[in-house]
Amino acid sequence: MDLRSLADRQGGVVTRKQALDSGLSPAAVRTLLRSGRWTALAGGVYAPAASLDPGPGARHVLEAAARVLTSGLGVVASHRTAALVHGLPLLGRPPVVPQLTRAPRFRGDSSADRYLYVAGLAEADTTERGGIPVTSLARTAVDVARRADFRSGVVTADGALRAGLHREELGAVAHACRGWPGGARAVRAAAFADERAETPLESITRVAYHWEGLPPPETQVEVRDPRGRLVALVDFLWRAQRTVGEADGLMKYDGYGVLRREKLREEDVRRWGLEVVRNVWDDVWAAPGRRELARRVRQAFELSAVRPPVPGVHFRTPSLAELTRLRARFPDRVAS
Repeated sequence: MDLRSLADRQGGVVTRKQALDSGLSPAAVRTLLRSGRWTALAGGVYAPAASLDPGPGARHVLEAAARVLTSGLGVVASHRTAALVHGLPLLGRPPVVPQLTRAPRFRGDSSADRYLYVAGLAEADTTERGGIPVTSLARTAVDVARRADFRSGVVTADGALRAGLHREELGAVAHACRGWPGGARAVRAAAFADERAETPLESITRVAYHWEGLPPPETQVEVRDPRGRLVALVDFLWRAQRTVGEADGLMKYDGYGVLRREKLREEDVRRWGLEVVRNVWDDVWAAPGRRELARRVRQAFELSAVRPPVPGVHFRTPSLAELTRLRARFPDRVAS
């Protein structure tokens, strides 16, 4: 038995029995563990070192694979654990223990394990990712939104849409679960989700605008001068108020010359008659920052109202495929 191939088919893990059945002796298994070539997980399950991806949540995903492999209950990774399996964004840390779901075996079936949910699982609600049985993208986004606050639900729902989930499917699954605990919140998050949000910061910035009563902006919009030249691709645009919103991750300025290019880009946007309001995480995470950000946006609305528009400046909303090409072709005119 090829343990490496077997581990790949099982989410990066193998059981002790499988290791022994492959011809390894108990002493050989102990040597692999002591040398660090294998890592022991719960329930007599091991992960070869090659499975230990250094990315965030990687150990949690291996723990989930181990629990699914040894449960014998037909469970699948779900909720925040499923989001990590799918590579979707999450606010906050992974759960302490992997979150799993199984279908009820009889009417009134439930679980005493706080990390094991018993809930309906249609065939379309499950899939496999990297050898791990897991809830589908749509069901994962809905389950996260049901069990978290609105902002967290939007972050993960936006990520699911970016990963290729169709908006109609997300809405349909949210609607099907609307009577479940937190279902109404999931419906709201699904309706609010936007596949054009590139980062969690953009997602929570949109939520901050919404919570502060600002009109909803358009997302990822081209600003073009009277000759049709691309001035910039901006994160947010209030077209009627001729105001641009930009969500700035601090890491974007780490590269040499990036800050200078970004300042020149902003000056170009302002030259064509638009106000620009930037924000970082601190501006949208807590209530005081959100209120101050909303004040700055409304002030920008007032300033643009007394400035005459520049004739010929126009806006265009590119498709998702066009966005990818724009970022590759015009990196100096696209927010990083």
